[in-house]
Amino acid sequence: MYKFDRHRSRRSRIVKARTKNQSHQSSNFFSTLVAVAALLVSVASAGASAWQALLVHEQLTASDRNRSFQELVQQAGNICELFFPNKIKTYSYAAQADGTSIIAVAREDIDPSIYSAELAEKIAAESRKLRLAFTVAGLWSTGDQVRRFSRAEFSIMKLFQYFSSPDLSVSYYRDFFAMRYINASYACTNDRGVTLSASIAGLVNDEGTWWLEPDSKPDQVVVAPQANLERMDREQIRQLAKQQTELLKSYDSYNQI
Repeated sequence: MYKFDRHRSRRSRIVKARTKNQSHQSSNFFSTLVAVAALLVSVASAGASAWQALLVHEQLTASDRNRSFQELVQQAGNICELFFPNKIKTYSYAAQADGTSIIAVAREDIDPSIYSAELAEKIAAESRKLRLAFTVAGLWSTGDQVRRFSRAEFSIMKLFQYFSSPDLSVSYYRDFFAMRYINASYACTNDRGVTLSASIAGLVNDEGTWWLEPDSKPDQVVVAPQANLERMDREQIRQLAKQQTELLKSYDSYNQI
């Protein structure tokens, strides 16, 4: 009787141990499943968050890009408001064989207010803002747009440089100032569909063509006394335009040093 009870007690302990071990293994397996499920949920959640963050980033990127170009167009409009066509009365507008024109203006027909120091300061201030807008918008340019954007910036910004003069009481300094003013005014208001704002907006179009380029031939401006212009024929005006244009280029090159 004693041996039988001892044997049964021993077998009972073995069964209990096996049951406990199986229960522990089941518990471990269940815990592993829970951990794996939690990991999968975490990965899925992280993936969803990353995807959502990417979408938000793309939306912000597009918004920032559009806003930078909008600011650029706005700044171009602001500086163009400083150049009023009614300040200049065009005396003659003669077409040339190369497609450019000669804009002849009598000194007497130029509004003296364009020579004010206040206007020169405003032009300089708006020019700095426009250059900054170009810099910011240029960050969004990629590929071939970078080259085209740089060319456009160079061509447009050169219209608004060197409006300050050491002495506007000197006639040829005033003529240089007037020539720049007229060039900028025509660039802002001409009817060829290439106003500054339209040109800048065209930067995003790879098929756009530029007339305001470093190697293009801009219209030439002649500023002279009205009596002189009345005595000149077209060829004489053309020669004067060439002479004044070369003088202006030399003067601007000197100011760049």
